[in-house]
Amino acid sequence: MTSGLHSSVNTALVAISADALTRENVFDAIFSRRAYATTGDRILLEVRFGEAGMGEEVSGPATPVLNVEVEGTAPVVAVEVWKDVAPVHKLEANAESVRLEWTDPNPPAGWHYPGCVGYGEEELNSFLAEAGLEGCALPWFHPGATWHLAVRTGATRPSPDDLAHLTGKVLDGR
Repeated sequence: MTSGLHSSVNTALVAISADALTRENVFDAIFSRRAYATTGDRILLEVRFGEAGMGEEVSGPATPVLNVEVEGTAPVVAVEVWKDVAPVHKLEANAESVRLEWTDPNPPAGWHYPGCVGYGEEELNSFLAEAGLEGCALPWFHPGATWHLAVRTGATRPSPDDLAHLTGKVLDGR
């Protein structure tokens, strides 16, 4: 039996890079930003910025190389690198296994990765529309982020009553 919430949205998959499959390690990976999601085909993703792995913070005067490895169950069409709020590099791939190495040709003096980029509601909705999606903010607690739901344009969204159950209380107090 499925609830209205689960039957009204498309399937999404979350990948988490955790040291062990325990509740503590899974939540540690989420809070450490070692996670990504897809609503499409399954993918394996490895991202490194110099010696730093996905989600790790690192700063420095010299710009390290960004390394991205993607494995898909279907051909990966392209891999894009975004800096701040704009794409700066695109590798057309059309292959099930893709490797990208990229160095910023115009690095800022003294950089920090990952930098936090704040998007306004209008800007976020514009990004979603370009991808054929629409969305809304979720009532999940997180100390440093606002979570959003994104669905294919025209897809049935969870009702406001269903969204009210998404409080993220399990994350409180961390």
